[in-house]
Amino acid sequence: MLTILEEPGLLTSAVPVSVVCYEKMSELGLVDEGTELIRGVIFEKMSKSPLHFFMVDLMAEILRRGLPPDLMVRVESSLRLADSCPEPDLCVVPGPRDLYAIHHPRTALLVIEVAISSEALDRAKAAIYAEAKVGEYWIVMPQRRAIERFTHPQDGVYTRQHTIESSEVAISMTVPGFSVTLDRLLPKP
Repeated sequence: MLTILEEPGLLTSAVPVSVVCYEKMSELGLVDEGTELIRGVIFEKMSKSPLHFFMVDLMAEILRRGLPPDLMVRVESSLRLADSCPEPDLCVVPGPRDLYAIHHPRTALLVIEVAISSEALDRAKAAIYAEAKVGEYWIVMPQRRAIERFTHPQDGVYTRQHTIESSEVAISMTVPGFSVTLDRLLPKP
């Protein structure tokens, strides 16, 4: 699509978009709702399959059931980070809801991305979330029947990573009472 960005000499002169500029462009309707800002670059979000919607809805339901009243689940809602405005599939942020009437959260306790066709971008987001001190980041990969859990953000990187196989229990380290197995999340054949 934008093969011009593959030219090393031209790539260095490309100008990144700031978070403030991106938010203003969104306000004015100059960027499509189906985009997100990652490292100063506006990306078109991937289309979502029925499996993606199914898993996000189910995880949101499971998360909301046991969530303490001082936390809230946001679904495909922006986070306002240093050079990015990602819209994770799910994130758990401190409440109350009124905190976010004027601005988006700047961090989260837990971010979850369901990676069906977006694994490369979701992996790249790990550094962005670690820099924002997101306590825990999960990449749920239904085709691989695994969840990658990143924890302990320090100096812009997650210092621990653990892969959870489909029958193992994934237990959140930052959201009290949230645990799930991939077998439970995947639809029955």
